[in-house]
Amino acid sequence: LSENLDALLYPVLISAFGTPASILTTFFASVKEGENVEGVLKKQLWISTLLVACVMYFVTDFFLVESFEISGQKISKWGVYFSLVFGLFSGMFIGIITEYYTSHSYKPVREVAEASNTGAATNIIYGLALGYKSSLIPVALLILTIAVSNILAGMYGIAIAALGMISTI
Repeated sequence: LSENLDALLYPVLISAFGTPASILTTFFASVKEGENVEGVLKKQLWISTLLVACVMYFVTDFFLVESFEISGQKISKWGVYFSLVFGLFSGMFIGIITEYYTSHSYKPVREVAEASNTGAATNIIYGLALGYKSSLIPVALLILTIAVSNILAGMYGIAIAALGMISTI
């Protein structure tokens, strides 16, 4: 019972350590006058992802037992940890990819703006196509994260990976 209690508390610990880590990153990456905000936000995303991954290594080692069983499946604490890390980095890359397809600093948004020169229909079609294209890599990352986390720690690993994705928000 105690080992399953640790497994129940672990998701709470992700949020308990992820939120302060995200707040802490604001001290490392601040916007200076005339500086690009997008670059600073990307820096904060990298810092918080790495910080949570490092902190959760020690939290996992201290709070989780070597292995436990959920619904007849044996789950190791390192399978859980690597599911979390996979979710953390997938969430970070999804954020970076989203920025690429939605920021005026990059080519796709500029191409949509250029498409509006030939008329509304071209703009709508081009924007719709870009929207479909922009979802391809994030969906592939989600599928990969689900598959790897399922292999590492079953459904529990998938849930932990999902928490990893949102823990740095």
